[in-house]
Amino acid sequence: MIVKSFGCSFIFGSELHDDGYGQPYATPSQFTWPALLAKNMHREYQCFARPGSGNTRIAEQILNQIETREPALYIIGWTWVERFDYIDRATKDGWNSIMAWSTGDAAKNYYQNIHSHYYDKLTSLMCINLVQTQLEKHGCKYYMTYMDDLL
Repeated sequence: MIVKSFGCSFIFGSELHDDGYGQPYATPSQFTWPALLAKNMHREYQCFARPGSGNTRIAEQILNQIETREPALYIIGWTWVERFDYIDRATKDGWNSIMAWSTGDAAKNYYQNIHSHYYDKLTSLMCINLVQTQLEKHGCKYYMTYMDDLL
């Protein structure tokens, strides 16, 4: 059984001494709790977390991995609800996120004209419910944590 992790920088291990972030091919830290759990279990570890990810992107990554049907333990760290994920064909993996500290016209427009805590909570909770339903439907083992008390 593979240990697969999903989330933002806290699961990726940003700012840990071995994170590799900022390099052409960023590598997740091997000192995060999911990585250490996999090591302790003598299991292969795959990290799908990416710094700055929002809950929609996290959910999409999990759903894609469920479809592989590989026996896995899913470790999921849900992030802050205020992150807005969108498809961006200019990025390597096709995703981008607007965060509270983001700058630029898109971020300014989003936070001034579109953003609401109600919508953010609702979409994050729908993502969590969808993922949990699919994990259970496929008999997958999982652990979920969260960063945001708004959830």
